[in-house]
Amino acid sequence: TMQNASFHIYTTGALKKDETLKFTITGKVQDTTVNPNIMQNKALLISVGAFGVVLILAGVWLFLRDRKREVEVDEEDEDEFDDPDSLMDAIIALDDLHRAGKLSDEAYQKRREELKNALKRKS
Repeated sequence: TMQNASFHIYTTGALKKDETLKFTITGKVQDTTVNPNIMQNKALLISVGAFGVVLILAGVWLFLRDRKREVEVDEEDEDEFDDPDSLMDAIIALDDLHRAGKLSDEAYQKRREELKNALKRKS
């Protein structure tokens, strides 16, 4: 008996290559219904549940941390220029860089729009 299962071991002499082995199995199959017990591995279930909770909490913490960083970056961007004159100077410098070919069109348009919006807020 091994793990609540009975079995028999049969042996035979040496078989030659391509020799046929015939045997017959008789008897009736026993009805063995097993009702799985979900609480059988309580420690495993508790561990998996605790790990899931830790993952969720870590995800929430990372989300809130990243959101806080975005707010700080936005505040830094707003404080980048103190007055409208410095904003105008930045726009002119940006135009010069673009004309000289040192700035891609996409970056130029994006930054110029940001500076124009900041200028509107300062005015």
